[in-house]
Amino acid sequence: NLRRQRQMCIRDRCANCRRLNKKVLSKEETKSYLMQEGIAVHKVDFPQRKKLPQEVLDQNKALAEQYGFSGVFPTVLLVNTSTDEAQPIPYRNQNPEEFIALVQSAMQQSK
Repeated sequence: NLRRQRQMCIRDRCANCRRLNKKVLSKEETKSYLMQEGIAVHKVDFPQRKKLPQEVLDQNKALAEQYGFSGVFPTVLLVNTSTDEAQPIPYRNQNPEEFIALVQSAMQQSK
């Protein structure tokens, strides 16, 4: 099932990223939807103050280059793991319902 092969990658560590986590990703409605659709959430950090091991920094940098990260936080990508195609999902302080609708739209576009 193609849906089961999708991942959501999130680059975080800023106020907007914390807001996305608090207002959307941590909500049961969002968690339930993502689980139902087989979407795994992966956070890729680029912290300003916290030190990460060099191996993690290198891995995160490679992911950023692979998916054309433009430096906007948070960057949310819906990645089809079978084709490696990424659909950006803009986060603009949406509630869970609005965010889920964006994910659904991105999934439809990538079919």
